[in-house]
Amino acid sequence: MTRKLWSRETIASTAHVIQVERLLTKKIFIDETLLVMVRQGQKSIAWRDKNMLVSAGEAILVSAGCSLDVTNIPQSSHAPFEAEWLSFPLLRIYDPAGTNEANMPRVLHDVSVVFRQAFDHTVVSIKDAAGIPDRVAVKRVEEICEWLESFGLMLKPAANVMLSQRIRKLVLTDLLKNWRASEVARHFAMSEATLRRRLNAEETSFRSVVTEARMGHALALLQVTDQAVSQIALGVGYENPSKFTARFRARFGFNPGQVRAQEMPAALT
Repeated sequence: MTRKLWSRETIASTAHVIQVERLLTKKIFIDETLLVMVRQGQKSIAWRDKNMLVSAGEAILVSAGCSLDVTNIPQSSHAPFEAEWLSFPLLRIYDPAGTNEANMPRVLHDVSVVFRQAFDHTVVSIKDAAGIPDRVAVKRVEEICEWLESFGLMLKPAANVMLSQRIRKLVLTDLLKNWRASEVARHFAMSEATLRRRLNAEETSFRSVVTEARMGHALALLQVTDQAVSQIALGVGYENPSKFTARFRARFGFNPGQVRAQEMPAALT
């Protein structure tokens, strides 16, 4: 099956990540709560002053609204890092105590075979929109939520969503559009001055949010699809691949091609 980003709007999205080099990506903004199952290699997460390591067969739950540094570590020079993820657009980790640790990523070390099967069934339900009704996909997501509760983790509908997250989601609806702050402000029923003031309070800017949406989506496509780099560049709004590469390198510190395998292992194609 061709690798791609699969999505059922308002239910969940899923993708299969393959990365061949050990690469550190800093300040990754998580706009949708993610449940990542590591299949091969390891994933290192740095969040605030905490460091976490997720090994093959383990999982990590990352709440929407957090920013973290991620290193995907291949198993060897011949065995790339592999993971599969589910993202939940309307949910985030619920902390009834309301502590500052609400957004802390949670590593699930003791993952049973039955939990992994439930995860795999949910992935299949997101991919097979033609064969599996939405109501079944919803039930499978609910099953994952029940499993997470057994780990002491509860997902609830997101209450307060940061403006920068809402803008990134809007930009992702049309990455080829020349987005302007005045237009986006009108979309959210506020003045441009208010929009810029609120983004400044979130320690970012309108231009940074738009660029981050494009670069973040490009990184995801490099990891989870087989599209050519030039095709991805066009898809995120860069007609000149060299300008895209320069912008990507400035954001992440490595070239787009470093994410990709020179020859994809036969078992993965």
